[in-house]
Amino acid sequence: MKQLDDDINLHSNVDNTLPMRMLSKSSNEKSCRDLSDEHTSFIWFQLLIEMLICMPDTDDAKTEMINECRLCYKNNNSELKKIESFEKTYCLENTIDWYTKDSFVYRLLNKALRTENIDIIFKFRFFIKYLHHNLISLHEDFIGLL
Repeated sequence: MKQLDDDINLHSNVDNTLPMRMLSKSSNEKSCRDLSDEHTSFIWFQLLIEMLICMPDTDDAKTEMINECRLCYKNNNSELKKIESFEKTYCLENTIDWYTKDSFVYRLLNKALRTENIDIIFKFRFFIKYLHHNLISLHEDFIGLL
């Protein structure tokens, strides 16, 4: 977060011709610079998640997540079997199921989100993307029923 704050300060000191008004010192509007560290951190974290959701799919994203899960549970045969099951049975339609049951996916992803561990969050990017997609779809279905 310190690096992001430093980057904002650097860009704010550059000529005010920046297209992003958020970084302009001369504006009367509130900018990131006026926010507390906690609020700034929250905004950057939201932007990170938004960027992950918008990233194109890659062939290795699921493999990268599974490898991280195996590493975290390398001494737990029970969880390793669940990871193997995930690898074989996971599909986009059961993303919410995997997240809502008591599983390694839920535990690792929630811990990464709570601690804002960007490295682990990035490794879960494909899962986050499809969890978001499925939740949006479920919400739209629910709204349609009202």
